[in-house]
Amino acid sequence: MPTIGVPKALFYYKHPLMWETFFKELGFKVETSGETNREILEDAVKLSENEACLSCKIFNGHISALVNKNPKPDYIFIPRYKSLRRRYKSCPKLFALAEVAKIIFSHIPAILNPEINFTKEKLDKTLYKFGCTLNKSRAKKATQSALCTLEKYRKDLEKQFFQRLKSKKPKIILISHPYNIHDSFINLNITKKLKDLGVEVITIDSVPYKEQTFYSGWDFMDEMIAQTKEIVTKDIKGAVQLATFNCGCDSILISLIEREFRKANIPYMSLIIDEHTGDAGMQTRLEAFVDTLGI
Repeated sequence: MPTIGVPKALFYYKHPLMWETFFKELGFKVETSGETNREILEDAVKLSENEACLSCKIFNGHISALVNKNPKPDYIFIPRYKSLRRRYKSCPKLFALAEVAKIIFSHIPAILNPEINFTKEKLDKTLYKFGCTLNKSRAKKATQSALCTLEKYRKDLEKQFFQRLKSKKPKIILISHPYNIHDSFINLNITKKLKDLGVEVITIDSVPYKEQTFYSGWDFMDEMIAQTKEIVTKDIKGAVQLATFNCGCDSILISLIEREFRKANIPYMSLIIDEHTGDAGMQTRLEAFVDTLGI
């Protein structure tokens, strides 16, 4: 069976578990780069240009982990995420991940680089067409299985949201991109830190929302604003937003998100992380924030 290496960073968390299911149904063996660790972070910093955001640096570290496997995967999967909502765009840095990887890694295996663009077509059509280029006889089943896996993941996440809303503990909403929220190494295990302080943590990606049109033109930004407008109507004691240093999108999003919580009179704190962020500093700021809530 040919092996496909999937970096567990950035786009991976946009459609969790979907790609593994898709490739396995097509008859491939799937290897992920694993969880982020110190070695991946150190490689990420060495390989990336200084002005890149932390998330893109980490992505390069995960590609390095795959490229240096023994044996190497036969293929590396780096899709081109251009739009996850019709007439909207995703982060521009997601457009060129494959091209950047080719420049950094001269010995990288063949790259699988389908375009994910909801402005052009829905995800099911994209998956089927891409699947046909790899194994036409299994493309339909692989598409159905992948989408079912994704739907189950999202339903489970929504179920967790409603369960946590019922918690008697004071609730704090954690706001960030999924690839920051679910990477405990990069976020310095912020969810556990908050739980240890006696609060219930609800992540923004679990909040069900009604799709709305605002003014950003970025799919993930309007999605997060819509989720914020929904969560401020709930029994929330405070909000913590986690942004990565040098993320141009986050620099705008922070002020928009903060505005919604200020209007709802809900305490809000933003944290910016990079490869130098220390555990002690994070712990101190979280403790101080929770103390101000009077919990």
